[in-house]
Amino acid sequence: MELRPFQQYDLEAVAEGCRNEQAHYDSEGAWCYELFLRGLALGNSFAATAVQQQFGRLVIFWIKRHVRELDASIEDELAHQTWAQFWRYCSGQRFERFHSVAALLAFLRKCAISIGLSYQRKQQREAVVQAKFAAMQRVHAELQPPDQLALKRLMHAEQLQQVQKWLEQHADSKEYQIFKLSFYEGLRPAEIVAHYHEQFPDIEEVRALKERLLKRLRRDLGYLREHEED
Repeated sequence: MELRPFQQYDLEAVAEGCRNEQAHYDSEGAWCYELFLRGLALGNSFAATAVQQQFGRLVIFWIKRHVRELDASIEDELAHQTWAQFWRYCSGQRFERFHSVAALLAFLRKCAISIGLSYQRKQQREAVVQAKFAAMQRVHAELQPPDQLALKRLMHAEQLQQVQKWLEQHADSKEYQIFKLSFYEGLRPAEIVAHYHEQFPDIEEVRALKERLLKRLRRDLGYLREHEED
């Protein structure tokens, strides 16, 4: 069996040789190739760690070139995913497809860019979903009558009991009916007039009753913010 050029050297010497090659931009990269071979083809975990230490900053650089404004924790996670993908496709017998450090680094760069762009597309999809959800919430809020929105601020049981007690003590029959139709049934003034025309034939009277009732409730109980009638 043919011996490799640096097979007789220990891992520390190989890692040091790789660092020197990278510092001097050695295009051959024989030491680094030996380091990759030990980590990928031979499954030496210490060599694998040395590879990641040597080229880790390069992976981060490639990721940041394609995905900007990343938190450090996200950078580390994307780098971890890059190395996992690289190891998955290059380890064992698959290493034989790569005959130089340049080829290995080209594939490592491809993995980094792929992971970075996948993360970016995921973020963009999530942003679209969040924007749609926010728009749906705004539409839902806009479709609700202002009275119902105000009622949601009264929905705690204790507050409702206080309002009910106040109505019994201070509201007349028309005011009580207006409150019930507006807040419990969610009817607008025009709808109250349409459905209960005999009792409330005048829309302006309905609006006046509601406004007067709300002002008194706000004054006495501190509930119900100012809102505009439709």
